[in-house]
Amino acid sequence: MVILPLGTTEAHGPGLPVDVDAHIVGHVARLVGERTGALVLPTLPYGYSSTWLNYPGTVSLRAETLHEVLLDALESLVGQGFRTIFLLNGHRHNYSVMETVARTAMDRHGPEHEDLLIATGSYWEIAREEINALRRSELGGMAHACELETSLELAIRPELVDTEAIEDADRQIAAWDAGAVQPSVLVWRPWLRPDRHSGIVGDPTVASEESGKAFLEAIVAGVSEHVERLARGESVDYYTQPVTEDA
Repeated sequence: MVILPLGTTEAHGPGLPVDVDAHIVGHVARLVGERTGALVLPTLPYGYSSTWLNYPGTVSLRAETLHEVLLDALESLVGQGFRTIFLLNGHRHNYSVMETVARTAMDRHGPEHEDLLIATGSYWEIAREEINALRRSELGGMAHACELETSLELAIRPELVDTEAIEDADRQIAAWDAGAVQPSVLVWRPWLRPDRHSGIVGDPTVASEESGKAFLEAIVAGVSEHVERLARGESVDYYTQPVTEDA
């Protein structure tokens, strides 16, 4: 069982560093690896972040570039004998590419290796019920540089969080919320510009170290359970219920 964490490098408002997505998903993956025994690869620090390119510090790969990078990585792993691979996502807009590349690799190698399982998932969707139970913000408070991400960073590396800058910044309530039950959809908003918007989508003012530790434990527990099911050869749909070979 091997986990490949995917993040990105993009602006997260005035109070958080640009590697938030990569850092959080890598940290989660390492803790899950310690808990489950799964192997964890180094985090891919660049992703599909075109929405935030107007904000300094953002580095985006084109969707087709990310697809080819991930496909090459999967080719390497399958060629070395790995048969259970989990792409763990830490940046929302990566997901459409991840799902496509996983299907491409399965179509290419599945007929030859019937035991091959390549799965994808975003940590906040796997643990969404637990996250919603712990949240302090209303719906719309968790999207980008929000309560969830700010709390997690306060719990993991508080020295890189500027709470005063967050308090002083203008904020936008999210139309999409990380704790909502619907699957992720990709939306491109060309009006995201620093002269109109600080880069905070959600409500980070209610974030805290205490909340971050609770979120982190819930996420690691949820992703660990997900990984253990995959390692047993089960196909898991975290929108409904796990589906086994007997179903």
